[in-house]
Amino acid sequence: MLLREKIAEKRTNAGLTQEALAEKVGVSRNTVYNWEAGISKPNVKTIKRLAEVLGVSADFFYGEYVFDDEPPKNRDELAVAAEGAEKGKFPRGLFIALAIINGILLPIAGFFTYVIGGMSIITNTGTLVVSNRNVDIHTFYLMIAISAIMLIAEVTFIVLLIKNRKQKK
Repeated sequence: MLLREKIAEKRTNAGLTQEALAEKVGVSRNTVYNWEAGISKPNVKTIKRLAEVLGVSADFFYGEYVFDDEPPKNRDELAVAAEGAEKGKFPRGLFIALAIINGILLPIAGFFTYVIGGMSIITNTGTLVVSNRNVDIHTFYLMIAISAIMLIAEVTFIVLLIKNRKQKK
């Protein structure tokens, strides 16, 4: 039995119209029609909600469920993917990649600010003096701002990575 047939059968057995099912699941009537006609398929989160509303387990729908991109290798893999998507977790590998990229770019920004730009900050009797050999003061301030933003981003990524690791344990 195909997914569209399962949805239609369980809906009619529950005595629900397409409109009533749509309201309970939180989608439009047209969406339910498209599922039952085989035009489109519900996502994993919606299948879980359908199962709750129709009084069946989500496994009932997974049997013949065909994904548009790549079929899941097993139900455990599907469940893990669904949980991650529902919680809105940021992929760990992306955190690490961004932290590394940011860690490389931060020193480069500092290098351009202090060495290539020829800027130096000298405190002279409590006032800030900037000597300028090659770059105007606005470029200097821009590089300082970029360095500060990158430092904040680096610290944020590290904190979120640590928080993400603690949640997994």
